[in-house]
Amino acid sequence: MLGNMKNLALITILFMVNNLSCQEIDYKKFLGKSSKVSIFKEYDYANLYDYSANSKNLDSIITKTTRGNTPEDLLNFKFNKQFEKNKDSIVFKLHLLTRLKINIDNTDLSIISYKTSQNPKISIANFKYVDKNWEELNTINEQINYLDNILKYANVTMIFEFYNDEDNPNYPEINKLKPLVKNSESILDIRKLAEVIEKNKNSLAKYLE
Repeated sequence: MLGNMKNLALITILFMVNNLSCQEIDYKKFLGKSSKVSIFKEYDYANLYDYSANSKNLDSIITKTTRGNTPEDLLNFKFNKQFEKNKDSIVFKLHLLTRLKINIDNTDLSIISYKTSQNPKISIANFKYVDKNWEELNTINEQINYLDNILKYANVTMIFEFYNDEDNPNYPEINKLKPLVKNSESILDIRKLAEVIEKNKNSLAKYLE
């Protein structure tokens, strides 16, 4: 059962609560409403999802390979050999963090940030939707690279706070940097956002905890 869903495109947070175990999750249900966002240019669709916002032990922690062709399934399969060791006890975990689904140049993309029990550093996986199937994206252009860097050093809440015109006293570091990431029309600029977040990743790291 899905509940408590909030959706937005780089400016609205999507939360889901699911009462299934992480191994029974149907990632095809992780959908958002189409909306338009002006950042560099207008995207036909953009949707952010925070896996662990309200379900830290449900859809965000994976301990065995899942079946299917969703971006999450493809990412899980990359760690198939590690999951095979989880027989008598759990020795390997894949922790999904944030996912951005976005349409760029008429191509649906899914960008997922994650870490594993073997590597606590945040990594990024990119996928594209081609001929009714998801597949790994191997060619990364400048625009996607900016988005990768944003998800590598920021979560959904942080991105929302950068967007939010009102300062949040709980995020003083972001409040200082906020003017640096918007264009003349007060719209988030992905290049500026990526560069500011990466440059200030050490001071912003506390918001990822």
